[in-house]
Amino acid sequence: MPLNCAAELLRACGAIRLADYDTAELALAAGVCIWPDVGRCAAYLNLRGVLQEARHDWRDARHWYRRASTADKYYEPTQQNLRRIYELYTFGKSSEPFALGDEMHDVWIARFPEPAY
Repeated sequence: MPLNCAAELLRACGAIRLADYDTAELALAAGVCIWPDVGRCAAYLNLRGVLQEARHDWRDARHWYRRASTADKYYEPTQQNLRRIYELYTFGKSSEPFALGDEMHDVWIARFPEPAY
């Protein structure tokens, strides 16, 4: 993943934490403009799900979390969010917090090196 794309994903994380969903949407769109392949990246897809969940659209959130899990079944933030959305659907509440993955910035860079052009 290009570093400037990772920076946009981190910007989206910060905006979501501040409940500034429009800025988060713009940051995610900027990430796509920088690196079109980000649409197959679990970190990006997970953030799309978190954004939808924050907007109370559980159905769309589940869709994005499933896509993120398909992209990388070992990406822990997505696995946590899938548990969370399951609990929300099943019990109407969840003790799991959102997992944005921004704590894992170094992991993003290590797992998604700069693409060769």
